[in-house]
Amino acid sequence: MVGSAALTLAVGLVTALGSGTAFATKHKGSIPTGTVSCTSITGTVTFKPPLTLTGTSPETASSKTTFSGCTASNKSVTVTGGTSKAPVAVSSNSCTGLEGGGSSTAAISFDIAWSPKTAGKTVISFSGDTETNSSSGDAGFNLTGGTAVGSFAETNKATGVAYTNETETALGAACSSSKGLASITIASGTLNA
Repeated sequence: MVGSAALTLAVGLVTALGSGTAFATKHKGSIPTGTVSCTSITGTVTFKPPLTLTGTSPETASSKTTFSGCTASNKSVTVTGGTSKAPVAVSSNSCTGLEGGGSSTAAISFDIAWSPKTAGKTVISFSGDTETNSSSGDAGFNLTGGTAVGSFAETNKATGVAYTNETETALGAACSSSKGLASITIASGTLNA
């Protein structure tokens, strides 16, 4: 059972990274066009109370994500990075509730406020994800079918990949421990929109 939960935690992590909360993309002046690419994604998904294999308590959880090493294809726009905050769409503190089998069609959104502020804001929505592992074996996921609204709202499909800093086995062990899984760290990844 632990292996099963560990194997599918990456899918639940996708839901954690964005729940589709949209904000107004108000921007002074013209909205930046073109595309944006970021070479690093880091952040934390926090679960209160911690997730366990047998949890039944109501869950309050949130994510904070930072994008860095960002550049815009439109050379008249400077983008160095961005940040995104979102609640986590988890109904209870059960790790098994994160299981998705290996792929997911849950809608995922990053509400990104770019730095500097002159780059505006973007809501990047993904239609689903697939599980993957980093070269070192850490659990992660590929984001697919993405579209953008606001700054850099081109017609191309956005893509991304994000990795935790733990293997599926380690995440499963945290779920089955007496303390449970209190947080997941996003250690690396890329974003193209």
